Formats: sequence, C-alpha cells, structure tokens
Amino acid sequence: SKNSKVAHIEDSSLKKGKKEKVAFEDEVIRAFDDVLYTDEKIEKAYKPDKVKLYFSNLLSLVLTFLAVAVFIVLLFVVDAETVTKTEIILASVLPSSLFVLCLIFAIVFTNYYYKNTFYAYTNKRVILKSIMLGEDYKNIDFEDLSLEVKVSLLDKMLKRKTGAVKFLSKEDNSMCVFSHIKEPEMVAEEIQEKLKKQ
Repeated sequence: SKNSKVAHIEDSSLKKGKKEKVAFEDEVIRAFDDVLYTDEKIEKAYKPDKVKLYFSNLLSLVLTFLAVAVFIVLLFVVDAETVTKTEIILASVLPSSLFVLCLIFAIVFTNYYYKNTFYAYTNKRVILKSIMLGEDYKNIDFEDLSLEVKVSLLDKMLKRKTGAVKFLSKEDNSMCVFSHIKEPEMVAEEIQEKLKKQ
C-alpha cells in the first residue's frame, strides 16, 4: 500500500490540494518502487524548486551568450576597417538564431528534468532519481554518509529559501546532491537527526 512506502512528501511547487498531494505521492512511489529494499520506507520526498531550477539554467545560458556576444563585438572593433556589411549581418543573425534555438532547448530540457527528478530519504539512505540520457539513481547509505548545505549567491538573490544539500560517501567519495530545494538547512537537520538514530 502507499502508506507503507511513503511517510511524508514535500513539493514546494504544489498547492496544498489533496488531489495534487496524492498525485505526487503516486509519482514518488513509481520513481523509487524498483529500488527500495523490502523493509525500506520513504521518510520524505522532494522535488527541485521549479522557479530556482528554471532561473538557474536560463541564467547560465544567457551569461554564456553574453560572453560570446562581447567576444564578437571585440573582434569587429579590432578589425573595424575591413569588416563588410554582410559580415556584420551574419555576425548578428547567426548567434541570435543559435541563442533562440538554445533557449528553446533549455526550456524543454529543464521541464523534462524537473518532471523526472525526485529526491528522497528513507529509513536507510538518501536517494536521487533523475533522467538525463537514461534513468539514473544515486544513493548513499546512512552509515556511510556525511553532508553539507550550500546556499549560493543566486539562492540568496532570489529569496526563495532555496539551496542544495550535498551528501558525500565517506568510503568512496561519491556524491549525491539535492539541488534547488526549499529549506535545505531544515532538510539537512532532519537527516542529521536520522543519522544520530542509526
């Protein structure tokens, strides 16, 4: 049954409607059902904060293209006397077209990533599921776990109480990150409490 697998769920992008919560719980169960141990139960599940995720990905794209645009402008300034009108048009149209295509791709990719990314901690470990080129699960058992909270300048600027919780394996230094989540300090504190009880 659902209740035997999921104790609590969190999704900051959801309204508090019962139907939405049930739908999210169904998604969580489908996301992790194949990887849970027989005696394992999801304590809490999360998704990235949608606004922070989109803003972060689109800002990276814009900054990259701004750097390219500045480089192109500098090239024309250095060689201004020999530049033709055709070259100026090409230098304007091609990067602009490429930017629009990359922007569309970034929006589609971010939407796909958001829909298929779930974070959870169980009574035994932390688990991350995402789909990039294929289905990807990362997990670290509690007895092998250390963690730290990261709140970036962008997190602070957006004022959405977002950040990341990084989980590190003491044994092999592998890493699992709950990125762009709400209240990362609170999440870390809850998991620390679970670690003390192990």
